[in-house]
Amino acid sequence: MYGRSVHTQRREVTEALLMQEPMETAADKSGAARPQRSGFMKSLAQALPPEPKAGEPPAKSPVKVDLRQLRGKYERHEPISMVTAYDYPSARLGDAAGADMLLVGDSVGMVVLGQDDTTEVTMEMMVHHCAAVARGVSKAFLVGDLPFGSCLTPEEAAANGVRLVKEGRVGAVKIEGGSRVLPHIRAIVDAGVAVMGHLGLTPQSYTALGGFCVQGRSAEAAHALLEEAKLLEQAGCFGLVLEMVPEPVAREITRQLGIPTIGIGAGAGTSGQVQVFHDLLGLYDKKVPRFSHQFARLEAPMTAALQEYVLAVKTRGFPQPRHAFAMPQAEQRAFEQASEATAPPDAPPRALAAAHAGAAPSRTRVVRTVDEWRRLQAEGLVPRGASLGLVPTMGALHEGHLSLVRLARRDNTLVAASVFVNPKQFAPGEDLATYPALATWERDLAALEAAGVDLVLLTRTLTLPSPSP
Repeated sequence: MYGRSVHTQRREVTEALLMQEPMETAADKSGAARPQRSGFMKSLAQALPPEPKAGEPPAKSPVKVDLRQLRGKYERHEPISMVTAYDYPSARLGDAAGADMLLVGDSVGMVVLGQDDTTEVTMEMMVHHCAAVARGVSKAFLVGDLPFGSCLTPEEAAANGVRLVKEGRVGAVKIEGGSRVLPHIRAIVDAGVAVMGHLGLTPQSYTALGGFCVQGRSAEAAHALLEEAKLLEQAGCFGLVLEMVPEPVAREITRQLGIPTIGIGAGAGTSGQVQVFHDLLGLYDKKVPRFSHQFARLEAPMTAALQEYVLAVKTRGFPQPRHAFAMPQAEQRAFEQASEATAPPDAPPRALAAAHAGAAPSRTRVVRTVDEWRRLQAEGLVPRGASLGLVPTMGALHEGHLSLVRLARRDNTLVAASVFVNPKQFAPGEDLATYPALATWERDLAALEAAGVDLVLLTRTLTLPSPSP
């Protein structure tokens, strides 16, 4: 898989999803049922490029965005999209979304590394993250930030710009500041590195600007920004980021410049927009800027998925046999015979160790399927003929349930408790979705363990981390 192109892999994954999607049915004009795809899968199928016809050359890979193409979009007045990326996964997603440009911003210090601002980010960090992002990009144009302290002199700025290109594999670098950094920009350009400027709120010097606040509110300050923008263009910048600038000011700067302006908190009058990856997807736990829009809130579903994994591990629901690797039985027997000779005297019997490996955190074992129950019987872990007391429940246990467990424990060799929420027991209008069995599962399991239950029979009607069908 790793030897094929990213585009081939994406197509294969999409086609696999389409093959696995069950087809819905709909009546045609004659009234006969015909299969059709769900709305989501129909859109997914339409997104696939058409298969080349016999004799036709295969479709070309997406064209890599470069400065010439960015210039063309600017001259055609096509909005330019830019999003930050900080590692291989975020780069892969931003590139697949069709962003024209990816920015490895020094904001990595805040949204990835948990720092309070961007001033702690070093060149080593930027090289590391730029290189990771570059490995996930197949189309977008890649820009890397020159961090705070990396451009104290024009010579140092040029050397670090070259380093981001050579080691970080970026296509251009971004530098913050106005007239103060003009010699630095010229030095970087003279070294053969494309440069993007950054005016308005420059986060690396936010304390000198009075904090994270809008820049250019007065006519005098706005005119100064306009003049500095022109100087950056003359120094050789191919583009300019305008951050937290009043919309009329950003629009006028865009009108008077001959290079693209990329706004962030600068209104809709710029040549394009840039946003922070984590702000767009609701993944930053601190203050979200007013100029950002959360197009998704992914923290909650990601946390829920991780909680399901943790619960599956605690209850021995993961891994399942399909997640493990077997070995030929003859080789396994030979290995076990050979290893028995080296086992320490106090090592538990192999059958007992295997039982513990499949058990819940204590003596209680969670059983989810009939096949699993039969396997326990076949292995002798549930002896045939042994008396078994069953306490049926719907979860959300209370003392009445536990008193029945104690009676079953007194009168039987083994005790099992079932957790089964039957939707048919709920009348119309009663809210099955709010029944608390899922929320109380961990507490219920702990209570059953403490009461001496040997087996917990858990059905899939209760949506817990269980094997996928």
